[in-house]
Amino acid sequence: MTGPRPLRAPAYVLWEITRACNLRCKHCLTRGGRAIEGELTTDEALDVCEQLGALGVGAVALMGGEPLLRGDWATLVEALVGRSMSVSIVTNGVLFDREVAERVSALGVTQVVVSLDGGERTHDQNRGRGSFSKAVEALGHAAEVGIPHRMAVTSVSKANAHDLETLLRFLLERERGLDWVLNFSSLRHGGRMDLALRIDERTFCEVVEFTHRARRRAGDRLSITGSHDMGYFSRRYGDLSGRDWNGCVAGLEALGIAADGGIKGCLTLPDHLVDGNIREVSLHDLWNDPDSFSYNRRFSVSDLKGECTGCEHGSRCRGGCLEFGLTMTGELHSAPFCLWRIENRDERA
Repeated sequence: MTGPRPLRAPAYVLWEITRACNLRCKHCLTRGGRAIEGELTTDEALDVCEQLGALGVGAVALMGGEPLLRGDWATLVEALVGRSMSVSIVTNGVLFDREVAERVSALGVTQVVVSLDGGERTHDQNRGRGSFSKAVEALGHAAEVGIPHRMAVTSVSKANAHDLETLLRFLLERERGLDWVLNFSSLRHGGRMDLALRIDERTFCEVVEFTHRARRRAGDRLSITGSHDMGYFSRRYGDLSGRDWNGCVAGLEALGIAADGGIKGCLTLPDHLVDGNIREVSLHDLWNDPDSFSYNRRFSVSDLKGECTGCEHGSRCRGGCLEFGLTMTGELHSAPFCLWRIENRDERA
């Protein structure tokens, strides 16, 4: 077993400030809609802001649900920015009109992230009629008011993989300076989407190939990357995430805070991997407890499962994205699809 990883402040925190949402997206893992019982009060949330600053966190992304439905979102942004943290807002775009964009800019938000599921028809089928135009308008408003960074995120499943080309053409015709990130939808029991829509290996490889070709086509007009579940160690495609893969960073470089104060290594991880609650333990104490987030901090190659067992990259990769492995295999440290493994198998065939 390896020893605990050296502790530094989290580079970034994903904070679900509310579960309330004005859409009912079919792929929503947390079934966003109504605010859940026990969401943090304003005073509690402001205390979290203070703790994040004291811990030395560099960046915080405010998420939901729909974060703009929380009445004190601007107060939280102001508190975070005032403590020298970079703040992103992750929104579906419905409420992000020009007035909100100007307010967000004035508060010092550095990035706005908007979800796009495909072309207009696909997006609206998933999120509701008119939601595509609102999302696109939100990206436009963010550009108009000079917010430094804009990102579109597409979560891919069998429901929308066919429409990535449509969305690429749309973005190439309309956008410049946008970051477009593709990842795979988190589909497991408890979410809204039919589990039959989880990707399979064929779809995975098709999306990888699309991402590779799209990066070449976009040139310097769009920055296109695959997310942390797009690898790993490919000789054919390089690293589509834009950085060398060194394993999941949950509890090592990243931290997640749920709407009710639950603390996870990554916000996407299921609730049985909550390491504590902000109402019961300080962020400082939890983060600096060597027993926290043990699935990553005390990882051993003996923890590898499934086809990752015995892999020569195992000590570095640690089985890929933890959440994606859980979604697809039910196990931590078990990458369901790995480009290195697929390419080696194809060469032997």
